[in-house]
Parts: sequence; C-alpha cells; structure tokens
Amino acid sequence: MSKRKFSIVLISLVAVLILGALPISAQEPITVTWFVGLGTGTNAEQIAIQEQVVADFNAANPGINLELNIAASNETSRDLLSTLIASGNPPDIVGPVGVSGSNSFNDQWMTLEFG
Repeated sequence: MSKRKFSIVLISLVAVLILGALPISAQEPITVTWFVGLGTGTNAEQIAIQEQVVADFNAANPGINLELNIAASNETSRDLLSTLIASGNPPDIVGPVGVSGSNSFNDQWMTLEFG
C-alpha cells in the first residue's frame, strides 16, 4: 500500500473511531471538522483524495457531516491552527501531520488509547 493511501486509510479509521464514540441523536446532525495543512495534505495530488474521502464518508453516514478545512499552505497552517485553538474552535481531526507540524504543537495533542 502506498504511503498516501495508508495515510488516507489511517485518517479515515481515526475519524470513524472518534465518531463512533460520539452520542448521536437522530434529530441533530453532527459536524466534524478535519484540518489539513501540517503535513502532505496541502499537496495538489492529495487534495482530491481527501475530498473523495469526505464525500464517501458523508454519503455513508447520514446525520454526520465531515467538513474538510485545508490550509492555504504549510507555511500558514501553523498560524491558522493556532488561531482556531485559541478561539476555542479547534478542529476535531488534524492530519496528515508531518514531524515539523507535530513538533509545532508539542504537548497540545490529545492522545487516544485503544484496547
């Protein structure tokens, strides 16, 4: 499996696991935000793949709306994510995240323990 496909599968799995833990009411649609920009996600060839993941997810999960927020570039993504966090409106999912992007927010990531 290519690195790009592996990243998309991993992000999709994380999204499903997070969404599976959320209580869902039939009357209330849920919006989940996915921030992209701290890794390879801003590459032109990967944007179409991420958009397809969102379209497939939304089609398969009525009542849950996955929104993709792609930073304009890796250079602006750290400032944009910092602003979202500081404003009290952080994204639900961040990724793919490169080493540099991860280190920019050291000790600020929520880790999920499985099993």
